[in-house]
Amino acid sequence: MARKQIKKSRFKMRNLHDELVLNLVDRLKEGGLYDAIGMNVPYNQKHGIGEVDVLTYNSGKKTYHFYEVKVNYKLTNFLSGLKQYRKYCNAFPDRNIKGIFVSNQRVRRFER
Repeated sequence: MARKQIKKSRFKMRNLHDELVLNLVDRLKEGGLYDAIGMNVPYNQKHGIGEVDVLTYNSGKKTYHFYEVKVNYKLTNFLSGLKQYRKYCNAFPDRNIKGIFVSNQRVRRFER
């Protein structure tokens, strides 16, 4: 019985994550600052394999914005997102990439 409850709660968390990602994409589209906005963008490079929750590109500034979305703000979630950001930066060292952590409680920038 407890096992079914865990599965249901994970499913709800996943839906909440997807909802946060969709809301972020909608807000970014409304802002009109980006030439391209991608959601759940996979990458496979020599230095890393993964998926970016939201990736945007501004051709005027030639800058990518890497958004890592987590349901809750915890230090462990932030550090996990930072690790993913650095992995993406290592996969694309020639790109100008800004990292942003988004949760339902906070927004923080990542530093390389």
